[in-house]
Amino acid sequence: MPVSLVDQKAPVRALSKWLAVGLLVVLGLFTARLGLWQLDRADEKRDLAQKRQLAASKAPAAVEHLAAEDLPALEGQGLRLRLSQSPNNWYLDSRSYKGQAGMYVLAVVPLSLPRAGYARDDAPSPSHVLLLRGWQAKDPRQAQGIQERGTIQAGESLLVRVESEREHAASRLGLGDRVAGDHLRHWLVIDSQVMGEKSGMRLAPFVLRQLEAAVDAKGQAVEDGLIRDWPEPADGVQKHKAYALQWFLFCTLSWMLALVIALRWRVTDPA
Repeated sequence: MPVSLVDQKAPVRALSKWLAVGLLVVLGLFTARLGLWQLDRADEKRDLAQKRQLAASKAPAAVEHLAAEDLPALEGQGLRLRLSQSPNNWYLDSRSYKGQAGMYVLAVVPLSLPRAGYARDDAPSPSHVLLLRGWQAKDPRQAQGIQERGTIQAGESLLVRVESEREHAASRLGLGDRVAGDHLRHWLVIDSQVMGEKSGMRLAPFVLRQLEAAVDAKGQAVEDGLIRDWPEPADGVQKHKAYALQWFLFCTLSWMLALVIALRWRVTDPA
């Protein structure tokens, strides 16, 4: 019995129809997951902001020797840290402030040796931690825009806040973990592991954020020209909620479109 061309194309058409519906369903699941992830990020930032507020209510402790094993317990707290030596400056490029191109100035602060009884089996104890000092504009007259200024001198004290490196993590699909210039003091992303491998230092997965100008041994503020208009974690809560709403709308539209197409095909082609 001869088979018509229409009969041969019918299974192909049906497969294409349900494949399109399946893709829309999968797209809806994917966008729903993205929306839930944005809500999780909003909750994380809200919890972090509450933790910061609680820690800010405490007077900053004066510290002269900071060890790697102290950092997890001090997360979110303020410290008055006195430096025994002048640290080297690093730079975190591609950071804008109010529409102006610039970079963050970092310093590499040495940590004290681990106390007796503290040992790590998986890796040697970190020897340094990053200090996020402030923002400066790029200087077009200088190589790579770097302005060599604001170096901290030995004996100066800083008001800092201990933060986890995860607060400063950037997407691997974005800038990545490359160095920005032709030397290992010029970076694009804070990544203690990559920075440590390239520089030969063992960096702790924490960041000390400088909150105000340094103070010298006489108690006088040392102006360095850096801007420290730091955003607080809670500033991004509404943004994440807006992103979540956007993804949930995409999810709803995908599933509604899949349902409409499936019902329409069911009516027009009940067989």
